[in-house]
Amino acid sequence: PTPAPSAPSGGGGDDDAFPAEEPTKLEKENNSEEDILYTVKAKYYRLSASSDGWKDRGVGTLKLYRHKTNGKSRMVMRNSIGKVGLNAGVAKGQKFEKRREA
Repeated sequence: PTPAPSAPSGGGGDDDAFPAEEPTKLEKENNSEEDILYTVKAKYYRLSASSDGWKDRGVGTLKLYRHKTNGKSRMVMRNSIGKVGLNAGVAKGQKFEKRREA
């Protein structure tokens, strides 16, 4: 989207000079080349490069996909409007554990 032009100087304060923009809506994915193996609502954390520990990166729907022809798997996590927050390949034999709050 292009940025909205700045308001003309000189007062007046006419709020309806510029129309309000609609929020961006992402189209639903149509993926016929992959099967969905697993879907779960998840919270995404990333280990900080500094000594700050784990940082919260968001909440969304995590899906595990497997390609129908080559068998490769990947994880995709999207937020509530559909923006991708994580898209990572999954190696064969890789294990995952549910982490519980202490």
